[in-house]
Amino acid sequence: MHQTQVLTAGEQEARSGRCSNAGHVHRGKPLQTQNHLPTVEFLTARQTWERYGVTQMTLWRWLRNEAMNFPQPVYFGRFRYFRLSELEAWEQNQPRRAA
Repeated sequence: MHQTQVLTAGEQEARSGRCSNAGHVHRGKPLQTQNHLPTVEFLTARQTWERYGVTQMTLWRWLRNEAMNFPQPVYFGRFRYFRLSELEAWEQNQPRRAA
């Protein structure tokens, strides 16, 4: 079974090689930054369609179906990522299926 790996925005930035301040030195001292922003967790497009047991094409259709109100992705370069908090909120708003 495939284990889902959730990335924070900082981890995603570091993986993409675009980390703005990591490891920089200013006047002989490491640059200290204070991050007061909340942590945001993302799922890749693949993790998203696997989460719901659908195909890539179904996810594409959900994104274009305004009535479904599926969360729109955030793009890091050419890659799509979905905010986990938005996906969980969308799940909570879906009608419950009869067992």
